[in-house]
Amino acid sequence: MRILVTGGVGWTAEGIVAELERAGHRAVLFDLPPSVETRLSEELRTGREVHTGDIVDYRTVRSLVDNVEGIVHLAVATGEAAYND
Repeated sequence: MRILVTGGVGWTAEGIVAELERAGHRAVLFDLPPSVETRLSEELRTGREVHTGDIVDYRTVRSLVDNVEGIVHLAVATGEAAYND
């Protein structure tokens, strides 16, 4: 089963992605470009489907949602951006 994990390279996602893969699922990781570049080594990218973008970008998210059977939503706004409208 293909499962989209938003916030897919964050600390919380690490264990969830590992469990999904151990159970035979394919985790589709989605996170902001800076997070992917700094937190996900080339070794961890190998064999994984990784997408970058912003969770507020409807078109990007829609294209990912259309191709998965489940979603684990872990993406959050943090810092000052979390309070800006």
